[in-house]
Amino acid sequence: SPILTNVSIIDNIASNGGGLFLSEGADPIFEDVNIIGNTANDVGGGGIYFYYSDVILENINVIGNTNNGIFINGGNPSIAQFNIINNGVGLFNNNVLYEILSSPSFIPFYKTKD
Repeated sequence: SPILTNVSIIDNIASNGGGLFLSEGADPIFEDVNIIGNTANDVGGGGIYFYYSDVILENINVIGNTNNGIFINGGNPSIAQFNIINNGVGLFNNNVLYEILSSPSFIPFYKTKD
C-alpha cells in the first residue's frame, strides 16, 4: 500500500468524497493529513468518502467540510490521532457517518465537536 505523508487536501468539490474518495482495493496509509473546506454535492463525504476501503489514517485533521466530514460505506478503516471538527450542512449533517456494514476503528479520540 502506498504511504502519503504531510498531505493537505483543501477546497475541492465532487459528487461524493469532495476531498478524498477511496473505493474497494484502495488501502493507502495517510500520515499527517489536513482535509479542510471540501464539499460533496451528493450522498456525502465532504471531506472523505470510503467505499469498502481499509485505509489507515494517522494524525489527521478533518475540518470545515460540507455534507459530512467522513462518510464510511463498508470496509474497516482505521483512524488514529485525529481532530474531526465543524463538518456539517448538507444532506447528512454529521462529523462521521457510517453504514451498518462498516467496522471503523477510532484510536484514540482527541476531540470531536460540531
